[in-house]
Amino acid sequence: MGCMLGEKNNTITLSLNDRNVPELRLSKEFTELLEEHTTNKENQSKESKDTFLFLRQKVDAAQGFINAIKQRQHTLSITMQAIIDFQKPFFLEGDDSLLKPMILKDVAERTKLDISTVSRVSNSKYVQTNYGIYPLKFFFSDGYTTEKGEELSVRGCEKAADFINFCDAFSIPVLSLTNVKGFKATKCAEKGMAKAVAKLTYAFANATVPKVNVITKKAFGSAYVAMNSKAIGADVTFAWDKAEIGTMDAKLAAKIMYDGEGADVLDAKAKEYAALQNSALSAAKRGYVDYIISAAETRKYVIGAFEMLYSKREDRPAKKHGTV
Repeated sequence: MGCMLGEKNNTITLSLNDRNVPELRLSKEFTELLEEHTTNKENQSKESKDTFLFLRQKVDAAQGFINAIKQRQHTLSITMQAIIDFQKPFFLEGDDSLLKPMILKDVAERTKLDISTVSRVSNSKYVQTNYGIYPLKFFFSDGYTTEKGEELSVRGCEKAADFINFCDAFSIPVLSLTNVKGFKATKCAEKGMAKAVAKLTYAFANATVPKVNVITKKAFGSAYVAMNSKAIGADVTFAWDKAEIGTMDAKLAAKIMYDGEGADVLDAKAKEYAALQNSALSAAKRGYVDYIISAAETRKYVIGAFEMLYSKREDRPAKKHGTV
């Protein structure tokens, strides 16, 4: 089951594919049996009554099945209408850049449906628009899987890469604020994650404009490497004094290294690992960070860094274009 959208005078119309909704049809024999049972209940044999009850149960089951399909249609209709209301600019223009950040909770609040119901509908249905056929999950912000926004998504990497390329083309300095602990782990995201992250990494590495990175909270693993790290050419990297920088979260590392130990041991080892491996100070000792600053000092240091990099010139090997 899917849906189709049309557009006229800036008004979007929604129509559902109802070919899968059957009609309840009763045979002539059953209709006659129903009339006989209704008009002559007293003189019917036990076999006739049992036959009628059996057929009646089948009819009720069929009607229940049809009602369930109609309810699914209603759920799809109100879910799609909420998505249309939220993403109307996209449906009018067909431009991906017009998509607004939207999560399951936003649609659930508008439709008064449970989040699990919205998730089930969006993961299995498609919509036909004037610009192509899209799965409903396409319209959701796949980077907003955590409340703190700590995961890289396919769409997020692609948008960031396009923005960095734009800045580099017009000699606009790039400032990145980093808080990332990994990549979004879903079946849909994993299909395009490698290519999207490669595109983002290449965009940062290829840019010759001044590049400053501020690590505000977390910077873990290869996700951090792609986020304007010194490994791919950041000119200056700042870290807030409470930032966590390393291979992985300290608690996860403790569970791996001390598997089977009690909660007290794991907590103690996690604190030890955090101090030795994940602190801003340990990252600075390894050369991953240039300056450790407090949050209140960020503006002053960022301005100073860009002033220092004002005359930056970076020569590259002669080539026609990149290959990513």
